[in-house]
Amino acid sequence: MPKYNLRLDSDSHYIWIPPGSTFELFWKFKYVKIKLLDPESALVSKAVKAKDKNKVLILDAIASECFPNLARRIQDNGGDLKYFIGE
Repeated sequence: MPKYNLRLDSDSHYIWIPPGSTFELFWKFKYVKIKLLDPESALVSKAVKAKDKNKVLILDAIASECFPNLARRIQDNGGDLKYFIGE
């Protein structure tokens, strides 16, 4: 068991960061910075790489109009927008 009980996420090889993503500094330690991926880019990643698991989440995000570029970014990155909105 590691000293601090930290483990590498076993699914980390599935992570995909879409082009145009931005990161915000969340916390800065002496040797480590923690940055967060912007929410819209996280949704694009989920829509493109894990659409079945995240269908309701993506549909709600598109419908909310909080992310005006989400549908375009999903399409631009090879996602199937019809899967979410049924057109």
